[in-house]
Amino acid sequence: MKNRKRNLLKTAGLTLLLSLTLSQQGCKTTDLGLDNIDLDQLTNTFEKFIDLGDKTEEQEQAFGNEVAQVLLTDSRLLNNDEVQRYVNSVGQWLVQNSERPNLNWHFIVLDDKSFNAFAAPGGYVFITAGTLLRLNSEAELAGVLAHEMAHVLKRHYLEALQKQTQLDLASDIGILAYQIKSTRRDNYDSDTIENIEMAEEISSAIDSLYTNGLARGDEEQADKMAVIILARAGYDPYSYIAVIQKIASEKPDSAAWQTFMKRHPSANDRLTTLEPLMDSVFAVPGNYQTLSSRYQKSIR
Repeated sequence: MKNRKRNLLKTAGLTLLLSLTLSQQGCKTTDLGLDNIDLDQLTNTFEKFIDLGDKTEEQEQAFGNEVAQVLLTDSRLLNNDEVQRYVNSVGQWLVQNSERPNLNWHFIVLDDKSFNAFAAPGGYVFITAGTLLRLNSEAELAGVLAHEMAHVLKRHYLEALQKQTQLDLASDIGILAYQIKSTRRDNYDSDTIENIEMAEEISSAIDSLYTNGLARGDEEQADKMAVIILARAGYDPYSYIAVIQKIASEKPDSAAWQTFMKRHPSANDRLTTLEPLMDSVFAVPGNYQTLSSRYQKSIR
């Protein structure tokens, strides 16, 4: 376990980037007056968000930073500032149409050819360069980001980690980030055995959660929230259906893709779950945008 912790030191260079927001400027998508969409009424799955206070939100972000660095041990950031800024600008626009616009969000592109995206608590959303190359429009990109945002918005990862570790995250989250960071720096002399064991337990739970995935209900809720966030931001909600169809057509020719599929319900099941929402809410076409040309210009 200590060797694994030492390997995590490789991510030290990520700390600066993870602590910065590349650009807080929202993308230029036009808000088409969709603020009157009632998220609770549409999905029947939106619990009223529990306000745990500013201090807890800061702790959630600190914990999320450490979780992100554990996840990114063997990852590299895409060395393309223009693409990073563009993806971040799309994400920041979605944030303004979400339940938690004041969270310090980060949208980051990884130098990875696989089809993948994931999130960490506190507002960290990651997408691979390979995913960007498979998408055809800004609306499709927004759909992928919105799905991952939903996991953060509803604290799916925090709740799953709480269940796995039996920790009261509302009270213990403030010390979890410190313990992981301290142990990751091999600062064993100043830590108690209990703290080291807890940090290792949390790291193990993170590995397990991101390998095996969230509960099916969490994924279904994230899909529904993604569609609604897209519509509120002025994007064509059916672009998200196109993303799931792309997932269905992807060939499982790598271990990474097999892991991705293991973490999610089948594409057909996801489409079936979304069908009633799409048919009831978006049956009449709206003045939504896909912004394909801008996407191609920014990504290719």
